[in-house]
Amino acid sequence: MGSVRGTLVVAALSLSAVFLNGVPAHAQDGYRWFVIDPPDSVRTEATGITPNGYIAGRYNATDGQRHGFVLIDGTYVRVDPPGATFTNANGINPRGEVSGNYFDSAGRQHAFLLRDGLFTTIDLPGAVQTGPGKLNPEGTLVGGFVAADGKRRGYILRAGEFEIIDPLDALQTVPVDINAAGAVVGTYVTTDSRTHCFLYQDGALTVLDVPGAIDTDCPGINAQGEIVGWYRDSFGTIHGYLRSHAGIATIDVPGSTLTIAFGINPQGEIVGFFNDAAGRRHGFLAVPARGR
Repeated sequence: MGSVRGTLVVAALSLSAVFLNGVPAHAQDGYRWFVIDPPDSVRTEATGITPNGYIAGRYNATDGQRHGFVLIDGTYVRVDPPGATFTNANGINPRGEVSGNYFDSAGRQHAFLLRDGLFTTIDLPGAVQTGPGKLNPEGTLVGGFVAADGKRRGYILRAGEFEIIDPLDALQTVPVDINAAGAVVGTYVTTDSRTHCFLYQDGALTVLDVPGAIDTDCPGINAQGEIVGWYRDSFGTIHGYLRSHAGIATIDVPGSTLTIAFGINPQGEIVGFFNDAAGRRHGFLAVPARGR
């Protein structure tokens, strides 16, 4: 692993949109909804949120490039490791550390960790490609990698040591998030090409699919163990959802044709992305009506 100092581009613009369908953000289905779009974005996906509301994500810009971003106190900050041709910022923890992935000029994918202005490249030994998910408050990172045999497996990177996650019946495994208790959530694909949500904790893997769904994914978990993700219904429509102690609740951005919930913080604030009626993708923040 090597560390280099990069340049972060700051857009001095507050949250660019608080409107859905031309209507100011308001409480609907128990949430107040906000659109997240960096000022030069043509396609945005919000992926992670901290307890104090810092948001990470990725977007396609008007310059044709893919960039990572963080949204802190109403200001967008672009995140790009030096030499990257394509960047995703996927996770952010309470210390402001950012995890993501980038492609270099040779087309190889690497994971990265941004801490105190320094980018550290992370490559699992022997991997052809290394991709990241998110990281917890202690800095433990999860993600997926492609091995020499072409199979995608998952990993947990804790204190410099890699632990491999590879269910026996999986064609590919992608851990995406980990909470402070070490509970990992992600997705794996079985030989029937179905996508499943899994929870991995204390060496045990549990499948947590939405009942009746064709496919289920779960890229977010908070300190309380609440899980967010998406599922495909029998008509092929993709919906977001929240799994909590109260059960499973569908989450659809008003007026959207597709919703994917991707991250949740301890306050129950959810980030993700949606397609509008014109097919354009935007990030969103859903704040419980009882919340801030």
